[in-house]
Parts: sequence; C-alpha cells; structure tokens
Amino acid sequence: PYSTETAFPKWTGVCLAEATGREVEVINCGGLSYASYRVLAILREVKQYDPDLILIYTGHNEFLERRTLENARSEDQSFAQLAQKMYLVRWAAHFIGSNRENAPRRTPKSKTVLAAEVEALLDYQGGLEQYSRNDLWLQGVDEHFEWNVRQMLDEISGSNIPLVFVSPVSNLKDCPPFKFENDPSLSSELQSEFEKSFRLAIGSDDPRTARSAVEKALEIDPDHAGANFLFGKLAYEQHQFSDAEKYFIKARDTDVCPLRAQSELIGDLQVSLNQRRIPFLDAQKLFSEQTKGGYANGTANAIVGDEWLVDHIHPSVAGHQLLGEALASLVLEQGWFEIEKDNWKESIDAEFQRRIASLGEEYFLRAKQRLEGLQLWTQGRAKKIRESGPAE
Repeated sequence: PYSTETAFPKWTGVCLAEATGREVEVINCGGLSYASYRVLAILREVKQYDPDLILIYTGHNEFLERRTLENARSEDQSFAQLAQKMYLVRWAAHFIGSNRENAPRRTPKSKTVLAAEVEALLDYQGGLEQYSRNDLWLQGVDEHFEWNVRQMLDEISGSNIPLVFVSPVSNLKDCPPFKFENDPSLSSELQSEFEKSFRLAIGSDDPRTARSAVEKALEIDPDHAGANFLFGKLAYEQHQFSDAEKYFIKARDTDVCPLRAQSELIGDLQVSLNQRRIPFLDAQKLFSEQTKGGYANGTANAIVGDEWLVDHIHPSVAGHQLLGEALASLVLEQGWFEIEKDNWKESIDAEFQRRIASLGEEYFLRAKQRLEGLQLWTQGRAKKIRESGPAE
C-alpha cells in the first residue's frame, strides 16, 4: 500500500546498482489484486522486451475473482490440458453460491478470457458474504494456480532470460481469519455444541478453560478457521510455539475468505520451481528468521506478524527493504551480474535512509490513507454497489 517508490523491486534495484556499480532500471509491473493468470499475461508481454532478469511474486490473489468452468467434462484429459481451454469470467455466483456443491471441477471452454481490470468480490458491498466453505472451489483454484506457474516456466524455457520467484509471506500471528463458518454438514446438535464450546473459549479468562473448550470445538469441526486461530493464540501465549505455528497456518489455510496464499498453493509453487531448478526466495522463512525471538533450540518461536507486515500480506517499508536486499543477494549469487563492490551491504542502509528522506511526509500520509482503505476492504466494507448483480 506504500506505492512503487518503497516497494521491494525498487530496493532490489538499489542494491544491485550498489553492488555492480552500474545503472539498474527496474520496472515494477505489479497489478492491484492480480492473480497468477494475470501475471502470466504480463510475463508473456514482458519477455518480448528482452529483459536481463524477471522477478515474480505471486500466490496471494488467487481467490479474489470468480471463475467458472463450462459443462464439457472429460475424465480422460488432465487438468493441465483442460486448463488451456479454461473460460474465466468476472463473476459466477453459482460456483460458490447457492449451487456450489454442484459446481463442476474440470470443464473446458474454447479459450481463456480476462476482463480488462480486476473486479474482486470485496470491491463491492456484500462481497464478504459471497465467500463460503467450499473444498471443491479451493481445489479447482489450486490446480489452476499450479497450471499457471507451469505456463510461466514454459514461457521462459529456452529464452535465456534469468527468472527468480518469491514464495509469498503471510501474517500468521496477528491476522485472524477474515471469515469463518461452521461445517455445513454438521447436524444442528453438533453445531449447537460447537458454538457453546467456541463461545466459552472466547469468553473465558482462564487459559486452561479456554484451551479445553477450543479443543472440544475443534474435535467437532477441525477445519473451523476461527477455532484454529484461537488455539494458536492460546498456544503462543503459553510459549508453545510449534503448536501455535501449526494452528496459525491451519487458520490461514481454512479461512473462508482466503486472501493469503494457502499451504497448497505455496507447496505447489515450490515443487514446480525445484523441479525446473528455478531459484526462489522463501519470503515466509526470510521474515520468520528476522522476527524478534529468532529460532530457539531449533524451534521456530518467530512466527511472522505485525513486526514486519502492515496487514495480512503487505510488508512494512522496512520489510520491503529486507525483501529487496535478500532478492539482490540471491540474484548476485546466481552469477548473472558482475559484482564490483563486494562489501555493498555495508553502505546499503545509508542509501536506503537517503532515499526514504527524499520522499517527504506527504508520501507516507497518502500511504497511511491507502492502508486504511485496504483494511476496510478486507473487512468487506466496500461502498461500491454492483449495478446488475453477479454474472451467471
């Protein structure tokens, strides 16, 4: 939300210029709320300009726009084959709306179609209500993401253009799920029992009582995002960091409004990159290692939260600088650029500070306003009204 002047591509360029002694031009092609299928379209254009390096950060925005698949089904074809013919529309209320349990999983159309601009569900009033628990939808989006990543790698294969990915970072510790719901398959008796336990866990001042109650709730509904997050908080407060991290991750992965990249997507990304031997930076690990507390006795008690991120996924300015410096180091380690100044890291902090000082107070005031607007957006409090309703 702080704009391009303080985003990580800028700091990556600053570091590379400092290390190589050359002028480095970095073009930030990031798009607001762009998912992997839009990043793929950008990549196909960008490679035509013969860049010296392409950096890709993707994974967080996969669930913002609706996707629908037409009714032609083939059990013999792989999803990779079918996805080439996937038809994307801006809105498909039936996919996770009232008919979500009947939505087809793999159904091709003639071609992929993208709207000119992103129209996220949360851009409109009532957007948060459009999200529901739906494993079929999650699986379909995950498979499409995996296919998009493979297409990106195929686009660059044989081009001799160096490519680096960033595996994205999420706020685990200080970001509750944006929406949680009970398992719709639970009986009314079990739902009532769950609610009783969950409310007791939330309202209790006694950690033991709260933990016992939330454990009972999770026995009934183990994929309830709110209960998983609460268990993580209780474990963290009791310094049981391994348990806390596990349940924070589960809370992120079961968030009914999944604005953060889930474990399935991150795992698919890293597997694909390892298979093709494409270098990548694990941003979650990077920020975890830099979070207060570090690693104690091999146990991660440094769970990423507000120390480095300003919201659910966006780093602070200092976080963008950390990411930019780490990316520059990774690029230089690959030997793609000749290093002129081996001790470039010793002077980079001063250069960062000089550039920050040149931006002025107004820059950060505007950034604060954008951040406040973004936070309202994630809460489903957009004021925009859809004129004709979701497209079928």
